[in-house]
Amino acid sequence: MNPAASRFRAISKRSSRRGVLPTPGFRAGTLGESGLPLWLSRLSSNRHQHTLHAVRDLSPVDALAALGVGWRAISPRRLGVIPLRDGTSPSRAAVGLDDRDEGAVLLAGRAGEWTFVHDDRGVTRYVPGTDGSPGATALSAVGTEAVTSGVTDACGTYLFHAADGKVLFDSWEEIIPTQDADRLPVSLLAAVAVAGTVDADGLEPGAADLFINLRIVSALVGVFSLADIRDVPLWTAVLSPGGRGDG
Repeated sequence: MNPAASRFRAISKRSSRRGVLPTPGFRAGTLGESGLPLWLSRLSSNRHQHTLHAVRDLSPVDALAALGVGWRAISPRRLGVIPLRDGTSPSRAAVGLDDRDEGAVLLAGRAGEWTFVHDDRGVTRYVPGTDGSPGATALSAVGTEAVTSGVTDACGTYLFHAADGKVLFDSWEEIIPTQDADRLPVSLLAAVAVAGTVDADGLEPGAADLFINLRIVSALVGVFSLADIRDVPLWTAVLSPGGRGDG
């Protein structure tokens, strides 16, 4: 076992002994009862259609382009000046859509050395126009690392970690903090410890929940609430249901 995994395992065990909601990186009021970060639920009306990407040292505009968005389709936005309409998420309101409109809205921004891209319909789980390559492969192809995670309509979850355009780790189930430390990429261990576990109905203490993978990516980029990105320059784009973002 590598030293980082050993430290992670010790932290996780101490957290699980403390009991309720051992998620030290998520402040009170930033998680829903099921463990989904509220900033993500507020960007999408359907909690089972999120995809969240993180990529190191790539600009938001370049990240959107890597996911298949045409340059002319990318527009700058700020959440602080987006008017909300009833039932419409801030990102959809920003591009003039409501929740009944087709197409995925991508919202990208940079937090420190990481850029995040939120896809409110999950269209970019795989790179549009490929034979099923995860979004992380395209994002990391310029010589960096990236992570893609989300949930599916069938209430499943996934997490892909890629570097230099190649998938190095993938999981089609919830990451279990106390069991998976040895097989996780070292660069994700701190984020997994922050993501923690939640005390949700129907879960054994310390068991992984459906949204832990999304919390891992959220912790990786250091975004825990909409307030964290309200004054950050953001970029938006719309992808058609088939994954095209013309421009």
